Amino acid sequence: MSRTTPFVFDDIADAYDATRALRPEIMEKVVDALSSEIDGTLLDVGVGTGRYAVPLSRRGIDVTGIDLSVKMTAQARAKGFHRVVLGDVARMPFKNGAFDSGTMIHVLHLILGWKGAVREIARVLRGSLYTVASYRKPSLWSRNDYIQRVDDLGFGPAFPGLHEWEMADVIKPEKEKVICIYNEELEADMLMGHIERREYSWATILPDREHAQAIRELKEKWAGKTHRIETTLKVLGWGKGALESVG
Repeated sequence: MSRTTPFVFDDIADAYDATRALRPEIMEKVVDALSSEIDGTLLDVGVGTGRYAVPLSRRGIDVTGIDLSVKMTAQARAKGFHRVVLGDVARMPFKNGAFDSGTMIHVLHLILGWKGAVREIARVLRGSLYTVASYRKPSLWSRNDYIQRVDDLGFGPAFPGLHEWEMADVIKPEKEKVICIYNEELEADMLMGHIERREYSWATILPDREHAQAIRELKEKWAGKTHRIETTLKVLGWGKGALESVG
């Protein structure tokens, strides 16, 4: 993550994996798809708890991770992944072209100066940058009501940068491949519990009073309900030249 973001994940490191986990069979497909694209040394930007770096390294890929969060990277080390650098994606301590390729997954939406971050990533890569983009239907569910409240009250933006799927609209991917499509049922009460405990970056923004009011309104609307969601996962990839062209 970058100092151009207000979010450092130390306070939610212990809950991070539990609130972002994919089903094991889905995660296996994601790692398969990424592994098939990666050749040589890999930089995982925003490595966090090693959620992707750990399984990729187990496939024999030479992975180095960078992240701002001491506690998140401690989680990665606890999983046996030690090639972690504490640092800022906007000013990385690596030489030009230090890595053959890169991954950046669920990171760019946190970075206000995302264009500079993309150019910095291009600087340290010789090859392509890959991400995993999630396309969900329907997109409007209980957490989106809270996110909208953050923006409506003037405390936003909840997402200062771009989501991976939004980056694809700005820079045409050179690689776009569907990994899988899956359906799931999510209990709104469970999701609201994560939000109430501020276990997402955007749930840390509102002051206590506004946060409590937003939670009350969520519960009035969504308590006891179930979200039925279809998700399409894609691997997206951009070459070094495309990344460098970001204005």
